[in-house]
Amino acid sequence: MIKTTILSKATITFIQTLPVKLLGLAATFILLNACTDPAEVGLEIDPDRNKFGVFYTEIPLSASQVFLDSTNTTNTGTLIAGSYSDSDFGSIDASGFTNFGYALAKPTLDQETIYDSLVLELRVNSLFGNRTSAKDIQVFRLVEDISPLDSVIYFSRDQLASENISLGENTFNFETRVDTLITIKLEDDFGNDLFNKIKNNDPSVESDSTLKQYFKGIKISLNNNPESIITFLNSETRLILFYKDPTNSNDSATVIFNTARGKHFSQVLNDKSGSTFANVTESRQTYPPQNGLVASKSGIGLLAKVNFDNYFAFKDTVQNLVINRAEFAVGPVNTFTANTTPFPVGVLYYVNEQNEFLRDSLNGQFRSVQRDRSDPRGITAPAQIEFDNDDRLYSVSITDFLDFVNRGGLGEPNEIPELFIYPSNYQTRVSGFIVDENQIRLRIYYSKIR
Repeated sequence: MIKTTILSKATITFIQTLPVKLLGLAATFILLNACTDPAEVGLEIDPDRNKFGVFYTEIPLSASQVFLDSTNTTNTGTLIAGSYSDSDFGSIDASGFTNFGYALAKPTLDQETIYDSLVLELRVNSLFGNRTSAKDIQVFRLVEDISPLDSVIYFSRDQLASENISLGENTFNFETRVDTLITIKLEDDFGNDLFNKIKNNDPSVESDSTLKQYFKGIKISLNNNPESIITFLNSETRLILFYKDPTNSNDSATVIFNTARGKHFSQVLNDKSGSTFANVTESRQTYPPQNGLVASKSGIGLLAKVNFDNYFAFKDTVQNLVINRAEFAVGPVNTFTANTTPFPVGVLYYVNEQNEFLRDSLNGQFRSVQRDRSDPRGITAPAQIEFDNDDRLYSVSITDFLDFVNRGGLGEPNEIPELFIYPSNYQTRVSGFIVDENQIRLRIYYSKIR
């Protein structure tokens, strides 16, 4: 149901294209803050004296559910690992894959030097799920190449074969701190072999390309059902080979391998069996709300989709409609635990009838709703729908966008492509929201000139 309220305070801005008799009115009004509840505003206004018809209304938007079966996770800057399950989305299992090259040129080692150890460094930058239990992080050596070709893209369903026995593992507790650097000592048999090949100028480690043939990379995963998904910064993932000069017990040195000239991706698998969205299985099909709920969830391809048919039905009942402010709002979203917070920022992407992203005709970039005071036909300034943790509410102003639509900027005046509510961390996290289908709406402050 659309509820409309007459407001006693508003701002009307006159422009030079209005009739001269309107310009002569010299009316000044006070802008009503968009966060103000209209029910708290004085509403005793004489309709006969309200010549500009200042109103507030909330319009529920129709929502549906879409599933995209796989996500491009190649070179996103993040490695995802772990497992998590709940009744809403089912089970999620993730592993990260990356390879290495020399941080500098291959070093020349004296024959007197001896191997000490090989350590993997990982920078943790987020944890989704249980923080109280210790996390057993495992590293496996790949036996299958990560393709160096730019044309080869890895998706969230992809994986590479690795050895069955871990190359190294360690247990960590993140209860007090998540943003931290962790180290895992790798097996000495492998470390010593790598060291000797470098010291003896073996051709298999002479360059980055040959090194990646000898040591194809690693797979990172979590053991023992941790009920947590951890993300690591790939740019700060590195191997450190320590060695010593036996003639000087205090003298130690390192060879460092990093991921700067490598390639990485994450596998993120989701089994929705028995969950709220268990029936949403076919990629790019449109499903009705599941038990009255829709969701957008990073990593597993669930996206809420909205259309504006209810807005146009409302618009057709109002003559001379002028939008003063329009806000797109989602929520309050369903409750969540402290460590499963919804994604902080999202984008509203245009989508066609096949549930494919609409692309700009010039450069192929995805088209989205643009923020106020930017070119609504552009692609460089997406309006960001931001999450308020206290209110459990997403919102964003789309005043200029809606005005652009009303003027036929997207084609027919009563036409807006449907929109995906798309998490900005879609490729790098597993955060998301669930919301009642009736809690996605437009909040509009408008006027109509009589």
